Amino acid sequence: MSNREELKKIHDLGINTVSNQADSIYYASEELNGLIDEFKKQIANLDLSGSDTEVAYDVIATPDMIKGALISATSTLVERSSKVEIAETKKEHVDSLINNMVRVQSHSTYFTTSFKNVPSAGALVTLTKMQLESSEITNITLKSLYGASLKAHTSSMGGDTK
Repeated sequence: MSNREELKKIHDLGINTVSNQADSIYYASEELNGLIDEFKKQIANLDLSGSDTEVAYDVIATPDMIKGALISATSTLVERSSKVEIAETKKEHVDSLINNMVRVQSHSTYFTTSFKNVPSAGALVTLTKMQLESSEITNITLKSLYGASLKAHTSSMGGDTK
């Protein structure tokens, strides 16, 4: 199920605090993925062949608002997702994904230099992987929020919590 569908299920429960938390996670992920798209567009527009090994580094190493916003959006997603209790079966996987995001946030120099001498096509793959990881963190987090909220909501209504 998509992140948007998970978000709708949470809203359908009608618990405002949970809906607000889910919104903040969903929109942090959307913002991050949009910023990554900007980098991908810049790289693709500057190197149509995908083989230039300088373009991706030059784009990502250039200090600008997009890079600052990317680091900030990464931090926001990590912070908000970390507040959600994840089922033990998914926790290790989510922690691994979050650690990948933390490297971008806390080691921006490492993130930037990881694109040095990388063909543009490879950089696009790396950035797409980052988007997939962001979306996966969001999806698992929203599913966990929904499951816990449904259980609490059903319990408060006097229903079966199993």
